[in-house]
Amino acid sequence: MFTLIINIEANEGNVSDFLEGMKENAAYIIKNFKGCIEYDFYLDKESNVGEGESEYFELSLPKARHNIITVIEKWETSDDYDAYLRSDFAKSMTLEKKKFFDNSKWSLRGLKNAF
Repeated sequence: MFTLIINIEANEGNVSDFLEGMKENAAYIIKNFKGCIEYDFYLDKESNVGEGESEYFELSLPKARHNIITVIEKWETSDDYDAYLRSDFAKSMTLEKKKFFDNSKWSLRGLKNAF
């Protein structure tokens, strides 16, 4: 399995519009592209998890970033993901959503299962 984690810094005030536009796209991708298992969007959540000390470690969550969207995609193989990226659909979707984000403020990490 190939997992991709993408953090997108959206332009201020565009998070809701971006997510609304991506609902249908995500469903379409899962249904129509070979190997797509999951295509989910997440926002930071305010939380007090980890406040205080533990005898084993110190853990606390940073403040929520209100304009950061985290996308988690799971694909059967990295070749399946690559085929999707080369598709006309992916190219047109990127151009369509460009107004919502600045491409220079993306971070990506590809992961493979450890076990």
